Amino acid sequence: MSEHGRRAARSLVWTGLESFGLSGLSFLSLVVLSRFLGADEFGAAAIALGVVQILNLFVEVTFHDALVQRRDVEERHYDTAFTTNVAVGTVLSALCFLLAEPFAAAVGEPAVAPLLGPMSLSLPAMGFAAGLVARQRREMEFRPLAIRSLAGRAGGAVLAIAAAIAGAGAWALVVQQVATVALASAVLWAFARHRPRFRFARSAFTGLIFFGLRSTSVMLAFFSLQRVFVIGVGAGLGAEAAGYLTIAFRCVDMLRDLAAGAILQLSLPVFARLQDDRAELERHYVAAVELTSAAMFPAFIGLAATAPEIVLLLFGAKWLPATPYVVLLAVLAVLYFARMFSMPLMTALGRPHYPLVSGLAQLLVVAAGLLLAFGRLSPEWAIAIWTARALVATPIDMAMLKRASGIPAWRQMQPALAPLGLSVAMASVVLAVGAATGGLPVALRLPAMVATGAATYPLLLWLFRRPLVDRVLSLAAATFRRRPA
Repeated sequence: MSEHGRRAARSLVWTGLESFGLSGLSFLSLVVLSRFLGADEFGAAAIALGVVQILNLFVEVTFHDALVQRRDVEERHYDTAFTTNVAVGTVLSALCFLLAEPFAAAVGEPAVAPLLGPMSLSLPAMGFAAGLVARQRREMEFRPLAIRSLAGRAGGAVLAIAAAIAGAGAWALVVQQVATVALASAVLWAFARHRPRFRFARSAFTGLIFFGLRSTSVMLAFFSLQRVFVIGVGAGLGAEAAGYLTIAFRCVDMLRDLAAGAILQLSLPVFARLQDDRAELERHYVAAVELTSAAMFPAFIGLAATAPEIVLLLFGAKWLPATPYVVLLAVLAVLYFARMFSMPLMTALGRPHYPLVSGLAQLLVVAAGLLLAFGRLSPEWAIAIWTARALVATPIDMAMLKRASGIPAWRQMQPALAPLGLSVAMASVVLAVGAATGGLPVALRLPAMVATGAATYPLLLWLFRRPLVDRVLSLAAATFRRRPA
């Protein structure tokens, strides 16, 4: 194996460890904190965190892609990015302190005001780390990045749980956010071979900022969607409803991101190699959608079918109002997996800006829906808004992918239809088992439902989609087959 291959293999180990470790720590802390905090406390903190996370994009992302993508990077570029990031993070944090009261009044949640300023202290802390993160990724040094992320997340979780046990309430989530970022930044500085210094070069800034703002605009459109929605729900329905929604998002998103992360890392380089052979590119795209749908659809449709039992067992009876949101998000995750390869495919074909059309459309639907429902927002209306966002975005995304690749819309969705039908059939059996065992404790009923789904879906695949089963087995055999010496 070449030196490049060895570095790539080592990087994959560390990125995989980081992904699984972060997801595990996040889920563990979520379950524990949900036992000590109420929905209103989660909701107030989620509204403040949504603002901070949107502002964090301007600190963390603005120069990241430009520093990684640029052919020639000098120390003045890293120093300029570092100086700017720290300055922007500090200014944005100061604005959060100054505008916390007016913002809380605007959303109708006074409990947000004391949380927003302290939580925004994570912004200057991120400013100290953002340039170093870009440098490490550019140099494929993923080990310190993984250690940094895991140390920050673990330390933040421990401190947050300790604060929650001590009765800190929503402040436990403030502690978690600030400590996670600050500890991660400190660890990264400890590992860094080259540390930036405060220096600003106008020419370096100009060379980075225009590329960076384009990257940030695409990220902002997609990243702000969920945060704007949570803030809007909190303003319309109160912090308690925002808390239920936050628990649902974090529960489903952690599982979704864990499942999709490794697959997405492989898709872009594979598609990029095939960009000049459109027939082969289409074949690989269709195969990727079919295999991913077959693997992920039953998991998330099964999550929707068992949502009441899962919420009750993991989070407790007080969180049962979050169940409809969990069901909705789990079902919509099916649509996500059916479309997840469109963005890397458009990027591989040199059209990285095409997904922005879909992102802006989704943001417009959410904003318009929340404005139309102002004063009469209900949980049902909130669910309708989030569903409409996905339904509007999907045909737009399909049209943009067709424009970029030539793959017809029907061809894009066709490979997902059979896994969808079989997953729905499996869910029907799971629900029947749940109804039949309704008198059992949830600790017994949920395993019975999960075991039924785990046995039913492979059987349905074997009976109705035997060629797909053969392809999966062939892929597994090829993956683990030892190469000849």
